[in-house]
Amino acid sequence: MSTTKQIPNILSGGLTRENYATFFSVLLDMEEMHLKEDARSHNMKSISKNMKWLSKAVFAAEKLEMEFIFPSESDKRVIETTPIIPTCCLLNKEQMYAVKMILGCKGAPPYLIYGPPRTGKSTTLVETILQLFKTRNDTKMLVCAPSNSAADYLLEKIMSKESDKHEIFRLYAVTLLNDKGLEQGHFSHIFLDDAAQVSEPESMIPISYFYLKKMVVVFAGDHMQLGPLPSENFISPFHVVL
Repeated sequence: MSTTKQIPNILSGGLTRENYATFFSVLLDMEEMHLKEDARSHNMKSISKNMKWLSKAVFAAEKLEMEFIFPSESDKRVIETTPIIPTCCLLNKEQMYAVKMILGCKGAPPYLIYGPPRTGKSTTLVETILQLFKTRNDTKMLVCAPSNSAADYLLEKIMSKESDKHEIFRLYAVTLLNDKGLEQGHFSHIFLDDAAQVSEPESMIPISYFYLKKMVVVFAGDHMQLGPLPSENFISPFHVVL
């Protein structure tokens, strides 16, 4: 890997269907290289385990169907909605519409919930999760968030409404599920809250290991807020954000 300030050709050409894994792998290699240099300058040990997981995730994601990776190229979505009785009376019309749409989804592309702070994105996710608990006995959900505090917030809201608490498990890393040998298709739904706060390789860790065609994936977040950033010194010469 070159340490000059010249942008690698794979990055200057932009992200495409053909170079998906290579594009993000180069970014991850560059970031890891910078982190190691930064650690050496401060006499610290460099930890690269997370980078290895991210790299594995993007190469696994390359095998996913293209309508999931590049949903703008998809011209179809299967949604069959049915009336629901809300578990929470605080949801407005738009939030209830989103819940019904997610419950009616059948596979890719991902369903997006976006909006500014305090507009009920997490509340909408919680209502959807509770509806699935109540109406579908065969549902297995993986609910993710980019921080422990965000995950704890969702867990608290779900536990306050859901009576079958023995069916809910709190983990501190999705990779633990992969270590336990769970296979693709184990989950029927994957939810990622605060999705705009994670890089694409990070979001692909739960998806690439467990996604199958009929699985429903839901992202919730605010794309107008400050997203994840590599270190400032790394961004400046390459003008690239993960």
